[in-house]
Amino acid sequence: MSGTGHTVKSYEEEMQSLNDNLVMMGSLTESQMADAMAHLSWLDWCPNTVVEGLASRLPVLCTHNGGTRELVKNNGLVIQLEEDYKMGQMVDLYRPPQIDHNIIVEGILKIIEMPKIDTRKDLNIKNTALSYSKLFK
Repeated sequence: MSGTGHTVKSYEEEMQSLNDNLVMMGSLTESQMADAMAHLSWLDWCPNTVVEGLASRLPVLCTHNGGTRELVKNNGLVIQLEEDYKMGQMVDLYRPPQIDHNIIVEGILKIIEMPKIDTRKDLNIKNTALSYSKLFK
């Protein structure tokens, strides 16, 4: 976990007592941060974490269902882990599909070799706010 400040410090001891594998990194420079992002969540159609990853210029590995692939566009790798869902199809939330883990491994190996992506102006908060203000005028 990275970060500094009183909030992080106040939770540090509690978090480490819950998980022996947690390592507190303190502040990180951009070069010390992630090289890529993987978002393979099932049924998360428009995740903010993907927007944050793209805004941080990280190439993103994601699945093809939902709006995630539309967010990622050509700024990462979209993999198919399951069949397409049809509009109105009932989905059992507690029975995710069986997936081929080799597809994920291959995707991760490809995504970590990708360069940082260009800044996405469509994800800039100022541009987004301006678009909304024009919409509601």
